[in-house]
Amino acid sequence: MTDKGEIWMNLREELPEFPITTKWLNGSWTKGQLLGTKPLLVYFWSVSCDACKVAPPLINKWKEKYENQFNVIAIHMPRSPEDASKSLVKSTASAAGIYDSICLDHDLVLSEMYQCKLVPNFYLFDKKGRLRHRQAGERGLQMLEKRLVLLIKEI
Repeated sequence: MTDKGEIWMNLREELPEFPITTKWLNGSWTKGQLLGTKPLLVYFWSVSCDACKVAPPLINKWKEKYENQFNVIAIHMPRSPEDASKSLVKSTASAAGIYDSICLDHDLVLSEMYQCKLVPNFYLFDKKGRLRHRQAGERGLQMLEKRLVLLIKEI
């Protein structure tokens, strides 16, 4: 739990399965495809969130720097009905540099599973699919990178 009383997904909890009804942009994944080989960064963002535009360029640099040794899933969580436009998500993602697979969580099913109430929000899972780090907000991305590097190095 954070100081503000938000409820978090617990550390060491297992990666939730993506419901079969999940709509995707830029390719889709199943939980089984993501486990076993690489750590996974899942982050929630929204088209109407200016702070959400800070992370994608950094994540792209990390992918290059660490030679794609981790997977990334972006989950779009609308903050208003206007945010749920697929074409708006597509154009905003392109402008922000989000080239990874994007779940369209417009019914807030994944947001509920992750207990995510705000954006941006970041969840790092190890190769076995256990949650190892989580953080909210665009600050502290250096700590997120440090945690990611530790997970990349784990055997």
